[in-house]
Amino acid sequence: MVAIPLDGIISFDPAESFETVSTSSLVNIYQGLVRADRNHPQDLVPAAAASWTSGSQPHSLRFTLKPSLAFASGNPLTADDVIYSLSRAVKLNKAPVFILGEFGWTAENIDASLHNISDTEVEMSWQSDIGQDLALCLLSAPVASIVDRKLVNAHQQAGDYGNNWLKNHSAGSAAYSIQQYIPQQALLLQKNPHSEIQPKLAHI
Repeated sequence: MVAIPLDGIISFDPAESFETVSTSSLVNIYQGLVRADRNHPQDLVPAAAASWTSGSQPHSLRFTLKPSLAFASGNPLTADDVIYSLSRAVKLNKAPVFILGEFGWTAENIDASLHNISDTEVEMSWQSDIGQDLALCLLSAPVASIVDRKLVNAHQQAGDYGNNWLKNHSAGSAAYSIQQYIPQQALLLQKNPHSEIQPKLAHI
């Protein structure tokens, strides 16, 4: 058993979370396109992406998503969700956005930098003079997590991209989802029945 204080939590929205406790929980709730290998953290391995190649431009990458991925809601994870998530994070402009800012992405150019090739393919380009290796490292950060576009939009208020709702709820595709969060008291996660890899514990 591990007990940790919850009083530092500001938000479980991956576009906003930037403190230790909530960010450490996000890896169990959300997937990005890539992630750090658990046994060799210096290496990156596929997460929601099955593979990637150079894109059609010098500073670009094309990702192919794993087939049949689904969020905890049951909604399929598609290229539109990837595009929405990255665009949303940039436009919300919360604390961790500086990580995506390394691409040169801004609220004005982000939509033109992300392209839906098909339901399972997305291409992204960037303006900064950074290579593909650094680009992939940046995409492994929690701020680049993929959120359930349909679910988040259903909870949008006054153009907040669902940020207020996601402070205390989740919309991810990893092993768990937030069942209940009582600020400064308790965080209960439940198994995501649609997760690619089913966890052994039903609740944590």
